[in-house]
Amino acid sequence: MPIAHNHAVWGALLGACVIHENVELGEVAARWTFELEPENTGNYVLLSKLYSSVGRWRDAENVRDMVNEVGLRKLPARSLVEFSKLFRILTFMKVVSIHFALLSPATTT
Repeated sequence: MPIAHNHAVWGALLGACVIHENVELGEVAARWTFELEPENTGNYVLLSKLYSSVGRWRDAENVRDMVNEVGLRKLPARSLVEFSKLFRILTFMKVVSIHFALLSPATTT
């Protein structure tokens, strides 16, 4: 069954390219993700991470500069953690700063 290529397919491929350090295919996937989801900073982060993983530091820096030039901002990372039968959202603003928000189990679905 053929599937339509969309942002999710290209994003998954870009993520796989980071894992396997396939820069050539990763650049193709990144171009598609930038076209289909230009405001998704996660795609730019993945490409920067791909370049960094193979030692292409200048290219990684150029991707980060491109994000800043177009005015995009990466949102803080968030994780959902179960603690004492309650769920908490951890927001990582900086390495040393963590914000806790209490959620009821009903709101986590």
